[in-house]
Amino acid sequence: MPVSNYAQIQALIADILARSDLTSQTIDAITLFEAEASYELFRTRGTETRTILIPSNPAPLTITGAGSGTGSVIQITYTTISTNPTIATGDIVAIGGVAGTTEANGSWVVTVISSGVLTLNGSVFANTYSSGGTIQQDVGFATLPTDYLGWSRVTSMVDPPSDCEYVAPGAWAQEFPTSITAPLIGIPRVFTVEAGKLKVKPGTTGTLEFLYWAKTPALSSSFNWLATNRPDAYVVGALEKLYGYWIKDFNQAEAYGRKKTEIFNQVKMQRFREFNNLRVRVDRSSYGATP
Repeated sequence: MPVSNYAQIQALIADILARSDLTSQTIDAITLFEAEASYELFRTRGTETRTILIPSNPAPLTITGAGSGTGSVIQITYTTISTNPTIATGDIVAIGGVAGTTEANGSWVVTVISSGVLTLNGSVFANTYSSGGTIQQDVGFATLPTDYLGWSRVTSMVDPPSDCEYVAPGAWAQEFPTSITAPLIGIPRVFTVEAGKLKVKPGTTGTLEFLYWAKTPALSSSFNWLATNRPDAYVVGALEKLYGYWIKDFNQAEAYGRKKTEIFNQVKMQRFREFNNLRVRVDRSSYGATP
């Protein structure tokens, strides 16, 4: 029988079982299989997805005061905004519009004292604060797609396009950027993923091409890539769950489990073979010398 939709997958499983009393259990078994397959087949070709993200640069933070901190450095108090990324020690900020303590205006690496309080590294407090001022953070951020499982590539589409380098969240504040001469808004150089957000530095007014690994949509809503290419994975995967959880025939469950693992490995090997299908550039070829 042809297999091209959710109902036909269920019908095929029922035919193999030769039973009509496990309809609802079959639906549950397919759901359980999908939960396993989404993570077992993570980073396979069928889960690779491309989208365009437009990062938002954080809203300017309002400065409410400036004074002398430990060692006479300038200490800034400001109003936090819940939708902005939290400022961390080592971040770069741009300060402008401060009246009185005008020496605070400019770009600074900061040290966070507490929520809403930071000091400007290398600064010297000289003049009494009178009013005003804003803080602009050196970061752009975008909400991750709802089906996101992991990133593959982030490319700034500002001409010429350039890939961004990944930085682990724990090293974000300490390692990047390393100089206060870096622009606050420009072509992103680095990115990280944290708390459901893609963060880039510097912030950008351009777009990002985001290549990521997506969760496979449920078969009940879409005849997805796995069902299209390997419907047998759905059949044996659901049968494994049915025999193991409901029918209690563990030998049959184990047999279907082995077949499911075999299919999973075949799917994984497809991408492995693709990446290992390499060619060496020959000297004096039309493509130039071998590097």
